[in-house]
Amino acid sequence: MPVLDQLFQQLMLRNGDFIHYRDTQVDAYARLATEIDPALVVGWHLAGWLDEMPSPRQHDIQRIIGQQTAFFAPPPGGQKSYAEGHVHLGGIAYDGLILAHFLLASDVQDDATTRSFRHMRGVLLALLQRELWTPQEGCGEIEPWQSALSKALTEEPEKTRFDWETLFKLSCYSNLAIRDVPLHELLREMKSASPKLSQAWLWLQVWLWQRFRQSDTVLEVRVAILWLQIELMSLRHRLVMDGQGLTRFARTYFRESLRQKAKKNSNSELLDSITRIMAGQNDLAEIKLGTGGFLPSKIASLARAAITVQRLPLPKSGGAFGIISALPESPQQQAQLDALERWHLCAHFSRAGTPRGSSGKLTTLPQHDAEKCWKEARQLCSDLMTESGWSDPVFLGGMLNQDHCFQPARWLRGLDVAGDENRLGIEWFAPVLRWLRRGLVGRPLSDSAASTSFHLSIHAGEDYAHPLSGLRHVDETVRFCEMREGDRLGHALALGISPAYWAERHGDMLVPVDEHFDNLVWVWHYATELSPCLPLAARILPRLERRIAHFARRVEWLDADTVPDLLLPIGSKRKRKAHTQAEINSPERLFQAWLLRRNCHFQFQKNADTPIYDDIFMAAVPDFAQLQQAQKLVLNGEIDTGDAAGLYLQRQRWQRLNKFDRRIKVLIRYGEEAYERDNRAFVDEQQMQLERDWETAEEHEFMHALQDYLLDRYDRLGLIIETNPTSNVYIARLEQHREHPIFRWNPPDAETLLPGNEHNRHSLRRGPNRVLVNTDDPGIMPTSLRTEYALLREAAIKRGVSRTIAEDWLERLRVYGIEQFHRNHLPVFSRRHY
Repeated sequence: MPVLDQLFQQLMLRNGDFIHYRDTQVDAYARLATEIDPALVVGWHLAGWLDEMPSPRQHDIQRIIGQQTAFFAPPPGGQKSYAEGHVHLGGIAYDGLILAHFLLASDVQDDATTRSFRHMRGVLLALLQRELWTPQEGCGEIEPWQSALSKALTEEPEKTRFDWETLFKLSCYSNLAIRDVPLHELLREMKSASPKLSQAWLWLQVWLWQRFRQSDTVLEVRVAILWLQIELMSLRHRLVMDGQGLTRFARTYFRESLRQKAKKNSNSELLDSITRIMAGQNDLAEIKLGTGGFLPSKIASLARAAITVQRLPLPKSGGAFGIISALPESPQQQAQLDALERWHLCAHFSRAGTPRGSSGKLTTLPQHDAEKCWKEARQLCSDLMTESGWSDPVFLGGMLNQDHCFQPARWLRGLDVAGDENRLGIEWFAPVLRWLRRGLVGRPLSDSAASTSFHLSIHAGEDYAHPLSGLRHVDETVRFCEMREGDRLGHALALGISPAYWAERHGDMLVPVDEHFDNLVWVWHYATELSPCLPLAARILPRLERRIAHFARRVEWLDADTVPDLLLPIGSKRKRKAHTQAEINSPERLFQAWLLRRNCHFQFQKNADTPIYDDIFMAAVPDFAQLQQAQKLVLNGEIDTGDAAGLYLQRQRWQRLNKFDRRIKVLIRYGEEAYERDNRAFVDEQQMQLERDWETAEEHEFMHALQDYLLDRYDRLGLIIETNPTSNVYIARLEQHREHPIFRWNPPDAETLLPGNEHNRHSLRRGPNRVLVNTDDPGIMPTSLRTEYALLREAAIKRGVSRTIAEDWLERLRVYGIEQFHRNHLPVFSRRHY
């Protein structure tokens, strides 16, 4: 297969015992990884290497194939370590999912989803029978493996089970040559209690290609192997993120039935994930996991994986009652302690909690999500307070350790909200986050040292239907969550991708009318704020006000003829006339109503009659007095819809009636050509009941200026942007890494940020923003942290930056990532003072 040889020669490099991608072809390699599993290409090359060697030794084969790095990144060298600041543990890598749950699983539930695996398992079992079957006299002309192979390829095979222990014993007793080491090692790995799935996957690839390349291999075996590889690559497209946006990822990809059937975070998958995340001996990581994941059993599994990946033996209990005492620590125990201190956790609340119907619409009310979120937060606090279950030997005795004070709650250092922000806004989560990090809270008795609060690391501005929607989501996150120095904005693409470029790439934009209205009110506020110093802002203000007045008539919760009656108690009548529509539609009043969304309406309703001023209520409803006054007017039938609090209550009541699924849509087009087109008859759009709007080049240029203004404001607040290059390219539909907004946020060449230059053309910025480089999810979007840095280096060079300057820039980012890890990390183990 010449194409595989060519791909290897172009993209890969043999460096001693290692095979890794060429540092000048990282971008091309990353693009290849989205289409073909790199292990397939490397496996083909290694199979050819085995054939070329005159007399390979088993030791050499085991060393070379068994020690390849994750994602075939260059091996960690020198004393440089890297710190992950944003990586999810829940994603399952493609090879692990296939090996652990479907293709090679000992028992798989058979249904329509997994039926295709029956053929693949049958073919693989037939190939194994061919390798391990010993001919006997009188067995007949047709070999058993040929019959099994024919049945697997042409019929519905029976459910196959792989007894790895038996298969491994057969391989030990069979007459296998030295070149059959890949098969032997595959069986050895899979029979272990916690197999290293990425290594098993490479052994499988080498073995299959080795049989394919042998000159004496019969045609039907070659056809079977090629068919198996094609089917696996086809399946891979269902399991690897394909770059069609986060909304599709959340609704389609992450709910892929194959993934739902997998057992999340088995020991093998956990070890594989930690190997990808912490490839170097001194690498650090802040790992994201769900709010229900902070349990002793789950953290113990994570701790075992973290120690194992450092190639250390697991701690064993000793002494009376399992109490561990080691004064002073042995080098081995100190290494184990270090392995447990090289990571901490960030708990994330998921926006994907509420199921959707086939149409993608909400099947429950957002208020139910708020109630669920508060329940998760209380349970998380309870889990942090518990001291039971933490005496696993992997924690060196945990609470029973006589020499160390063990404080497991310190492993949790951050809070996050992840998922599709088009589905649920930050307003449903911000009150909970404010409460969780309110400060001066109780801790377990074992935790005697004072500690800092959680930092926030929130996904915001990652995927959006309109540039203003993304910018508003980011600003809501900063305002409603009361973000402060050291907090982080995850992805934040809306702050970096040029709105004009985004509109050109995406074409017509379709958004709900209430979202479009919110965007107009929000951007009006900033145009007013910037108009004294930016003439462009003053020029767009009149048209913004006209558009706000126009779309106010189409926002259902703002309809003055309908909504006031909704606020009245049943059977009551109005006591005074509501404000006029013009008064209601005052942009400033609408903006003040938007600010009130930082309050938790769920907690407000619970305390509206008789408020209980506990810590939850105080954090959740900071504007209670203002909202209570508006509520009293409602209860008395005195409706003041012109007040900001009244507008807020109108919207919440309308949302509780579940009307948001019937929202009118607005079709937004860009440029003068769009205006000309919109003046013609659009019959199809009228039939779909679409509202239309168009945006000028001036308005998009103001959005660009607003990005600079917000970047400067957030930098003054001390916020950090968590950038995930490969993930961002997938989700934002960027064509190349050189288009990534990190080159705008923190460019390698600082001169581009001088007033009037490329990245500061409106002279609103005073310098670069702080960024952290991460992977996001190296299982879902194949990459590694070192690969992310290599991709940015190559992208910088393509942008005209010298390699030396690019490497100096990336070195600053690497060091800053390590500093941020240590800034947030708290020692989990500390010496007892006697």
